[in-house]
Amino acid sequence: MSFVSLIHPLLAQQPIGDDELYPNWEYIPKPSPWPMIFWIVLALLVIAIAVGVLVYALIIKKRTAPGASPAAQARQRFSQLEQKREIMELGEYSQALSDTLKDYLSAKFQDPVRYETSYEFLQRISSRETKLPDAAQQELGHFLVESEELKFANLDEDEATAVPLARRAENILNLCESISGADKQAARR
Repeated sequence: MSFVSLIHPLLAQQPIGDDELYPNWEYIPKPSPWPMIFWIVLALLVIAIAVGVLVYALIIKKRTAPGASPAAQARQRFSQLEQKREIMELGEYSQALSDTLKDYLSAKFQDPVRYETSYEFLQRISSRETKLPDAAQQELGHFLVESEELKFANLDEDEATAVPLARRAENILNLCESISGADKQAARR
C-alpha cells in the first residue's frame, strides 16, 4: 500500500460547506446577574431608608410628647442630659445645654436665638433687638459666654464646672417661665 493510495480517498471527498461545518444554532449568552443584583441592592437600600426614617420619627415623637410646652420639653431634655453627663465630654455637655436652652427660647418667644452664634446674639442684645425679657437677656448672655468658654477652652473634665452651668440654664428657664406667667396674669386683669 502506498501512501498515495491512502490519501486518494481523502482527496476524492467533496469539500465541506459552511452549513455543514457549524451546527445550525445561534449563540445565546447567559443573562448577566448584575442587573438583578443592582435591583435587589436598590430595593434593600430603599427599605433600610424607610425603616430608618420610621424609627427616627418614632424616637422624636417619644422624646417630645405632642402638645408638651416648650418648658416641659426643655426640662425633659435637661434631665436626659443630666443622666448622660457622666459619659459626655464637658464641651459636648455644654453645647447640648446651650442648644436646649436656645430651642426653648426660640419656641417660647419666637426669637431667632437658635440660629445665631453667641456673638451675634450678644450684639443683638446690646442693640435691644430681641423678643426675650430683659432679665432673661442678661442671664442668657452670661450663660452663653460661660458655655462658649467651656466648649472651646479645652478644660479638663470637671464636674464642678458643669453643674453650675446646668443650674444656670435651669434658672434661665424658670425665670422666663415666671416672667411669662406674670405677663399672662397681668393680661387677664
